[in-house]
Amino acid sequence: MKQIIHMITLLVIVFTVLGCNQNSKAQTAESGNSNIDEKKSVNNKKYGIEKGNYVIDSDITNLMGVKEKISDYEGKVIFLNFWATWCPPCRYEMPSMEEFNKKSKENNFVILAVSVDRDKTSKVSQFISTNGYTFPVYHDPSGKISEKFLITSIPQTFVINEEGVIVDKITGAFDWKTIDLNKYKKKGD
Repeated sequence: MKQIIHMITLLVIVFTVLGCNQNSKAQTAESGNSNIDEKKSVNNKKYGIEKGNYVIDSDITNLMGVKEKISDYEGKVIFLNFWATWCPPCRYEMPSMEEFNKKSKENNFVILAVSVDRDKTSKVSQFISTNGYTFPVYHDPSGKISEKFLITSIPQTFVINEEGVIVDKITGAFDWKTIDLNKYKKKGD
């Protein structure tokens, strides 16, 4: 009985750590007191990872090894989701991500799911295939992209509007069926 209680306590601690908010480094960046070079101003456009900033363009590599850029999806509302195959909260939200993906394609929305797994891409591909997920999946085994976005807990989702501006940031797992698409559509659409 004692072992079961210890296991449950350990699991609660693990889930709490996985789902907790950004560490102080990320909070410092959010408050504007960061030395990070990602916060730039070009042509009067402020780039960074905070709401209201233009997204930092990054190379992303899909599971077939093809490099793309986040900016390739400009003109669509992007849900840039960071996750991992070993993360229970990430796995919890993925079925509703799939439903969201199927319903929102026609509405100019796209999910870009970036795996932060350090394993081989084939393991991520197998996980996606086994579960039948059809949204675009990318792999960041080196951690360069997640470092750029100061990802310290997963899942984490950045919502980027059609112009490339971050309009929302969601930390932790959630039910994607509850997203109000009207919140992210252009006014007048």
